[in-house]
Amino acid sequence: MILGSFLKQKRIDALLSQGEASRLLGYERSQFLSNVERGKRAPSCDLLRRMCVVYKVDEKEMREQWIEARVIKSKNHATKCWEGSSRS
Repeated sequence: MILGSFLKQKRIDALLSQGEASRLLGYERSQFLSNVERGKRAPSCDLLRRMCVVYKVDEKEMREQWIEARVIKSKNHATKCWEGSSRS
C-alpha cells in the first residue's frame, strides 16, 4: 500500500475528516494533508509521529509503511536513471 493511501485510511479509521485531522496536526487548512494523502507532498518524520498519536496508529506500523514507501521511491528513481543512461 502506498503511504498516502495508508495515511488516508488511518485517518478515516480514526473517524476524522481532513479538516479535523489537519487542525489536530497543527495546520489551519486541509490542503497540506490532502497533498500528503495524494502523494503530492512527502510527510516529515515529525508529522508521521504526530499522526501516530492523532490517528492512534502503532509507531512500528507507521515506520514500516514509511520505509516501504521510501524503498519504492528509490527503486523507481534508480530504474529511471538506469534506463535513461542505457539509451546513450
